[in-house]
Amino acid sequence: MPSRTFDLNGTWRLRDYDFERGEQAGLHLPDAYTADWINVAVPGDVHQALEAAGRIPDVMYGDNVEKCKWTGETDWWYRREFTVKADELLKKTTLRFN
Repeated sequence: MPSRTFDLNGTWRLRDYDFERGEQAGLHLPDAYTADWINVAVPGDVHQALEAAGRIPDVMYGDNVEKCKWTGETDWWYRREFTVKADELLKKTTLRFN
């Protein structure tokens, strides 16, 4: 079966949530509340995204790594919408991140 590749680089949405509670809160559902999520560039990482959004200082400067320690103590959720043709939904679909 031929495979189809989608380029998912670009703008995603990012949000932190209590450790291991995001799924319970329904963050994975299509209708999840996303107004407080931030737009982020992918590829990229959480620290780059938070710094760009003004939520944390540069972690590579001075003792800022201590000020940003909380970022490793929470879960991070990414979201992105994309379209798959209806006839492709009838086939096995695998979403693989490299």
